[in-house]
Amino acid sequence: MSSNAKTWWAVIGPDPSHQGNHQKLTGPASVGPLELVPADIMHEVGPVKFPPQLGAGGYSNFWTFPIQVSGPAIASSASRRPLLPDMPFLLPVDVRKDAARLLHRLRIILALAWDRDWTVRDMPRPEALPLPTFIGPGESKLQLDPAEGFEQIPVDVPTWASEAWTGLASNRIARDAAASHLEGVAMSTRHPSFAFLAFVAAIEAIGQAMDKPDRCPICNQIIGSTSAFAQALRVVVPEDEVRELNPAKIRSSTIHAAVLHGDESLLGSTPDWGEVEPERVFAWERVPTLRNASRRLILRTLGIAPDPDAG
Repeated sequence: MSSNAKTWWAVIGPDPSHQGNHQKLTGPASVGPLELVPADIMHEVGPVKFPPQLGAGGYSNFWTFPIQVSGPAIASSASRRPLLPDMPFLLPVDVRKDAARLLHRLRIILALAWDRDWTVRDMPRPEALPLPTFIGPGESKLQLDPAEGFEQIPVDVPTWASEAWTGLASNRIARDAAASHLEGVAMSTRHPSFAFLAFVAAIEAIGQAMDKPDRCPICNQIIGSTSAFAQALRVVVPEDEVRELNPAKIRSSTIHAAVLHGDESLLGSTPDWGEVEPERVFAWERVPTLRNASRRLILRTLGIAPDPDAG
């Protein structure tokens, strides 16, 4: 574990409305200057969003396993705004921003490792927050126990996490691509068409770095981005899969003609398990395929061999 003095504490965890993310960190770990400590199971009562069900009461039970994160402030600013006397839970502005940026880098690494969006559940504070075991309206505090077969998915921080931490700090291209990848992971469930664009952007950014692109002599805009994207994608995806994905056409139709290819228009319906709709095939197959390609390419750019057990 890191011996650096800790000046802030925060909580990260799955978005409770994203049902099915029951990942649980197996034990304390370190990533760069940050220390991670798994918390106990947290029960939340929140709105049912997928599919919407007001008729069922509109609320459901969610269980997640948050992580307490602690870290140092790294800002070089000599003058920091003091804590507000009437808000002792607020950190100085510089420290807050430092902590937020470090948490963002951590979330990127966890998305690459665990293929899930671990979001900030409690903002950085000057002291650790005692985590509640229940969150929800008082009248709904049923204190239900998780179902007997409640899924718990043990996860570990990969051995390459600290290497990725250093690489993201020093490699701007990989950092930007990985940040776009994280947004794609976060959007995949609800906004698959735009998640697809985020993964395209991540791959294209690396492709442009592999072979410096030409620019239009008149407007100075990059030209040949499609070929840069295809070049990078072929590094991690076989040629026949690239053709089947047809990412350039999908990207162009969404950007230039506002075409949505995923199941955004089917919100509120249940899947047809006999012959699955093309929109769901896009969301369930094409987006995950490109998501995995983006992940593998980013890890490769950081000099890290993809972990076959990480999805």
